[in-house]
Amino acid sequence: MLESYTNFKDYIKVNEDGWTGYIHPAFREVPLAYLVNPDSFEKVRSSDTAEVYRYSVQLSNNRETLYLKKYPYRSLTDLVKHLLRPSRAKRAFDAGIMLQKHGVQTPEIVAFLQKKDGLLATENLLITREMKDATVISEVLESNQTSQGPISLKDRRVMIAGFGQTLGQMHSAGICHGDLRWGNIFAARQGSDWKFYLIDNERTRNYPLLPFWLRQKNLVQLNMTTGNLTSTERMRFWKSYIQTSNLNRTQSRNLIKAVLKRTHRRVQKRSRTHLGFRDGTLKSHWNIQSAQSGDRKGFLLTAFCKGDRAAVFLQQIDTLMDSGTVLKDDVAARVVRCTYNHWDIVIKRYNHQGFWHSLRHTIKGSRAKKCWRFGHLLTALKIPCAAPIGVIEEWKLGFIWRSYILNAFVEGPNIQNYLRQADLPEHKKHAVLEKTQTLAAQLAENNMIHNDFKHCNLLIHGDSPVLIDLDSMQKYHSRWILSLYKRKMDNKIRKRIQDGKSGF
Repeated sequence: MLESYTNFKDYIKVNEDGWTGYIHPAFREVPLAYLVNPDSFEKVRSSDTAEVYRYSVQLSNNRETLYLKKYPYRSLTDLVKHLLRPSRAKRAFDAGIMLQKHGVQTPEIVAFLQKKDGLLATENLLITREMKDATVISEVLESNQTSQGPISLKDRRVMIAGFGQTLGQMHSAGICHGDLRWGNIFAARQGSDWKFYLIDNERTRNYPLLPFWLRQKNLVQLNMTTGNLTSTERMRFWKSYIQTSNLNRTQSRNLIKAVLKRTHRRVQKRSRTHLGFRDGTLKSHWNIQSAQSGDRKGFLLTAFCKGDRAAVFLQQIDTLMDSGTVLKDDVAARVVRCTYNHWDIVIKRYNHQGFWHSLRHTIKGSRAKKCWRFGHLLTALKIPCAAPIGVIEEWKLGFIWRSYILNAFVEGPNIQNYLRQADLPEHKKHAVLEKTQTLAAQLAENNMIHNDFKHCNLLIHGDSPVLIDLDSMQKYHSRWILSLYKRKMDNKIRKRIQDGKSGF
């Protein structure tokens, strides 16, 4: 077992082959060139803001498995910021030492290294030792399994209470983790007890007195993804946290109320802020990742396509469409049903139709992006629509050239074909038309209008209408316009019901 140091002086300072930084004494016998560029390594799944590799080195006594994390610049702004403050790798190194000093476990740091070209650091690396027998807590909560085998309900509760105690001790010491999600916490069993490791520590800081809002921040980050925790387990966590966090009864009550309120607010605004419903921006989110390949950029559900596969998918999307079943093909768009990664999907490609067409959609946003935004908005409002899976835009010469929207395939006929079935009972026809009327009313109640509300854009799945082709949707805040729309749709559908016609 290597010693986890709590002071810079315990590390050896190096300046070799353009690299500067600190190395653990136990690894100084390994050539620096091999430490930063091994013969063979395995790329590990990580966020799109870092690159993580796993490899092994031979020490005098045994072979050690290491993780090398590279921190590339995320943008031009990020590059400028790191001229004025330490790099993310250096801050992660500092935070790791600080946490060890306060008795909080992190992966044992082997080295922090950076290479500079003048004032600009061209490479920033943090190398850590493998956490043996440790499993990320999000996986433990989901499967009740660790790398050492299954755990009992008692073990699970001890683990949850134990981390509540650890977090309370951190906050009492003035420590706030910058990104405290269950996926950044690892747990390892030690007999009847648990040991916890924190990763992604570049934004972790120690304050003389921890501000109340930073306590809230960490607790909200954990509370955002507690789908696998029961109410009893949450109470155990809170009880352990409060006992060790130096809060009195009044402060504890106020903190719990504030965390629940802030969590609810973040959940409500998640789809607007993170998925592009405010200010026309698109940002990455915990279950959505950005991807880029050549002149194509996009956002995809991580459950559909994650990590390096997302960039590969962007490259292959036209080939995939060529091999699928064509549902529509004209000058404006091509719609294809296909299968990818065991998902049954529909890809709609909006074609390039000339310079002025591209200019218009570059300024106001592509039709695919509009479908993506309204798809998430309707899903959040529980209005039935084809579930959005991804959006991709192809850029040329600074203009949006083509765009793609990916949706889950909805099995079922359009409403007109459904109503024209000869053996369909009248009461089922009326029921579907009434549900369609309710769907149109839901849109108007939420300040939305579907400007192409026709039979081919309403599919009947089971016995319920599902809305597709959302690129013609608009938001209105004029109650007069919305009431006119609702009245028009009511009259249109009521006429079908009264006349007993099978068309729509």
